[in-house]
Amino acid sequence: MSVKTAFFVLLILGLSFVRCTENLNKRVKKNTYVIAEDTLTNVLFDIALLEGYLRNTSMAAKEKNRRGTRLYLGILDTYKISTQRLDSSFLYYRDHLDDWEAILDKVQERLEQKEKEYKLPAGDSSGQE
Repeated sequence: MSVKTAFFVLLILGLSFVRCTENLNKRVKKNTYVIAEDTLTNVLFDIALLEGYLRNTSMAAKEKNRRGTRLYLGILDTYKISTQRLDSSFLYYRDHLDDWEAILDKVQERLEQKEKEYKLPAGDSSGQE
């Protein structure tokens, strides 16, 4: 490898390193753009309910996708959250796993409570007690 080639390779690697360092410095910091834990808990809970609905609804795949997309966007609209803000929040919580786990635990707890609320008594398929 000639000196010019080696210099060129090192220059490219150096510029790549600088670019990667800049990207690391741009990591999402918790600010007003990151969705608060309580709000994100509500959003994820609603999304989980929607997933259950879509999974247990019999309709054509195309219609299910269309309806699902509309309902997902409706959830975000309800909480005044853009998809970009949701993505940024996921990036933030990816680097703060303790907070993320706490959110998921709350969502799981609420889902279990909702399941108990709507669970039919053993042997009763009518929905009436």
